[in-house]
Amino acid sequence: MIKHWICWFVLLVFLCSGIGREDVKTRIAAETGLDLSNAQVVHCSNSHGGFHGDGLTLARLLLPKENEPDFAKISGWQDQPGEAFCVLAYGIFRANGQVGPYIVEEDPLKTAFFPELSAGWYFLRDDSPETGPVIDRHSLNVTLAQYDPATHTLWYARLDT
Repeated sequence: MIKHWICWFVLLVFLCSGIGREDVKTRIAAETGLDLSNAQVVHCSNSHGGFHGDGLTLARLLLPKENEPDFAKISGWQDQPGEAFCVLAYGIFRANGQVGPYIVEEDPLKTAFFPELSAGWYFLRDDSPETGPVIDRHSLNVTLAQYDPATHTLWYARLDT
């Protein structure tokens, strides 16, 4: 009887994990304007929750070579990262020290999630009602994405503080 319940539990876990990965593809597609129907999710984590819904969603997807999007025609995508993207994703050095990165892996070293690319496409959407530079705000509500055409990899992050 116990083996029976264990089998059902394992099956339920596999079903739920598959559903979550499809949901993240749908959300990323809606936010970035990309067709991700044939993309493969290789990493996904989400710490959103609690009373205010704060947290960090991180995802890495592989896009098929034959269906590479024409990023120049998709709203919000740029061929160079702006300063706000660089601060949030990679961190920058200023006269008074380093600022960022804010999007980091959940490991003890807090490694930057986004790798710096020599060539790529970049997306930053700011959902905060505050005005002024992103890094000077009391809270952050941003979506970032980065695409590497050399590896056909899409990195995505949603940060709400």
